[in-house]
Amino acid sequence: MMGIMETKNKGISAETKEVIGMLSSKLGVDITDKSRKRGITTARFVAFHWLRKKGYTCVEVGDMFGMHHSTVSYGVMEVDDFLSIGDKTVMEMCDKLPSWYVSDNGECLPRSHICRN
Repeated sequence: MMGIMETKNKGISAETKEVIGMLSSKLGVDITDKSRKRGITTARFVAFHWLRKKGYTCVEVGDMFGMHHSTVSYGVMEVDDFLSIGDKTVMEMCDKLPSWYVSDNGECLPRSHICRN
């Protein structure tokens, strides 16, 4: 049986799945989990924030996760707010993410290869 995320995102590219997997691995949380537990939502919002800083639009990030763009926008604002007050948990999560992304075969993946099929 497919989960909600798998059903909504059956058509996402292999590169997108790889990036989401990398983010989940670095953050230590399954960011595709639809749970509303604080640790999972915070990690997911940090992933949204990282992707937005890499140049993705809120719509593109939302499509990657099967979520509405307004959810992405809210998550990015939450992370910005937490960073502005020096929240240690969010700062530590952000520090875990790379400043750029390299695929398993050593190629730097540009945003156009990650977002769309």
